[in-house]
Amino acid sequence: MRRLLHQVSSIRVRLTLWYVALLAIILLAFSAVLYASLSRSLSQQMDLSLSTEAERLITSLDVENGALHLGEGPDNLRIGTVAALYDRTGQRLVAYDPRQPLPAVPQALGAAAHGQKTYVTGGLPDGMQWRVLSTPVTENGVQIAVLQVGRPAAEMEAALRQLALVLAIVLPLTLVLASAGGLFLAGRALDPIDRITRAAAAIGADDLSRRLNLRGTRDEVGRLAATFDRMLDRLDQAFRRQRQFTADASHELRTPLAMLASQIDVALERKRTPAQYLEVLQSLRDDAARMSQLVSEL
Repeated sequence: MRRLLHQVSSIRVRLTLWYVALLAIILLAFSAVLYASLSRSLSQQMDLSLSTEAERLITSLDVENGALHLGEGPDNLRIGTVAALYDRTGQRLVAYDPRQPLPAVPQALGAAAHGQKTYVTGGLPDGMQWRVLSTPVTENGVQIAVLQVGRPAAEMEAALRQLALVLAIVLPLTLVLASAGGLFLAGRALDPIDRITRAAAAIGADDLSRRLNLRGTRDEVGRLAATFDRMLDRLDQAFRRQRQFTADASHELRTPLAMLASQIDVALERKRTPAQYLEVLQSLRDDAARMSQLVSEL
């Protein structure tokens, strides 16, 4: 569990997750736009086809003594197309194919009865969806009927389902491949940082001569490595000065300390008079003063 948390918290994994999340949002948005665009395009194509078929049927209508006669039979309709003719009250006058009713769309009939051309999608009791055009039929500028032309929306729905299936397969596969590629690229990009970390861990206070020497890159990582090398140079120089100071101090203090020890040893070899002890103490004080001056000068 701890190892998993460590992997998730790594920059490599986080960069990949952010990249995949952003890519997923973009792909989902693109898929939604593509689906909506295809749906709109197919709907427009079907509406155009219905409009063309309606115009052809209207031009084939015959009006004799106020009665409408069909100039085209059901055999002359495009395959899958159904049409019906209504009066302005919504009463069906003629059905081109009585065996196949159109969905009930009274609002569209009412709008067409008032001269408005409408496209609607309606369903039959069996659940099949139809695209229906309701258009007014005029004679010498006077509306005499309403024509409805419909076609099943099954082909359009099948195309949309096919697109949805393709997207459902392609999107996850794309995200998986993007995740693998993102991990690989993030690893390549962050590999110099791993090298810096390993090199920094191997450098100790007793050996500051090692350098990263990261060559061939001028990006942020390269500048970081160069800055780290310059910092090591300054630390190395500081440690060298410290060691030199220690050596100089040791050398300068070694002689006075040896003299102090020698005088003390001589004074302790045998008993002496108070005047002699006083002389030794004065000599020790002079040596201590010289050492104090040496320390101040270091």
